[in-house]
Amino acid sequence: MTPSEAAKLAATALTAYQHVRTVGAMTAKERGATMDLWGAVLGDLDYSDANAALLRHIATSEFFPTVAELRRIVAASQHGRRRPGIDAWGD
Repeated sequence: MTPSEAAKLAATALTAYQHVRTVGAMTAKERGATMDLWGAVLGDLDYSDANAALLRHIATSEFFPTVAELRRIVAASQHGRRRPGIDAWGD
């Protein structure tokens, strides 16, 4: 993913969650820092995968997503859900 694509993802999330007090109170500098951070942490992902994960998160959560949540959604869509440890232990 390019830095501009990562910025586009962050902008989408900031727009979708502007009702959240902390997001709505962000300054332009803080919004820019969020976009830079998303570019650094999500840059190795394919844009279409990350965008699909963001849209899924927006549809199912009222809270602003963390990059860890988005990475988890992408991983689950690519590799399936991780089995709970108790299930694996039973094997």
